Parts: sequence; structure tokens; C-alpha cells
Amino acid sequence: MPGLFGRRSGPEPQENLDPGDRRLIEYLRSHGANLELPRETRHWIYFSSREAAETAARRLAQAGYSVDVAPSPQKTGNEWRVLATGMDVVKPATFAQVRQFMEELASRGEGEYDGWEASIKP
Repeated sequence: MPGLFGRRSGPEPQENLDPGDRRLIEYLRSHGANLELPRETRHWIYFSSREAAETAARRLAQAGYSVDVAPSPQKTGNEWRVLATGMDVVKPATFAQVRQFMEELASRGEGEYDGWEASIKP
């Protein structure tokens, strides 16, 4: 089942797409990924407090992601890691929205969105 941003038709807007997202999407495409199909994605967000991490985790769960909150292995001031796993259609038309959602969620908790990865096969 697709996540919050699972399906969208229409043109593929490139202008609002983060350069790193563009590179990952092109990598998936160049390795034979059918970008019309939902696939597992993993997103990392880091927070300085457990409370902020748990608040973000609740919102991510409401959006359809499986969520794991744990102490961060990185010691950068953001001591709590939120790992959100879901099924998303990974193409420009949807991923600009996904990034915006993740970055706004991080910003609300004074955290940092550290990016995503996705499987090549759905």
C-alpha cells in the first residue's frame, strides 16, 4: 500500500526537487527501477530530545510509516534518531512533497532531516 505520497499523476516537476533526491532517483532509474511502483523507503531524522523524536514518530505513524526511535549513534547534538520506513512511489512528482513533509517535521522539533534510501525492487 502506498504511503501518504503514494500516487500522483501529471508532469514530473524537476525544479523543486532537491539535488540529492534527483541523484538517488536517477540512480534507481539507471539500475532498472520501475518508478511507477511503490517501494520500501527509509528516512532518518535526528532530534536533540527524546520528546521531540517521539512527537515526530507519532506524526510519521499517522502518515503510514513504521517508526523506530532510538538513541543516535552519531554524537552531533541530535541525540535521538527516528527511522521511518514506508512504501512510497519514488519519482520527482511525489518526492519533492515527501522531502518537504520530512523537513517540516524535523524543523518543528528543532531536528534535522538526514535523507532517505530506497530499494531498487518494489
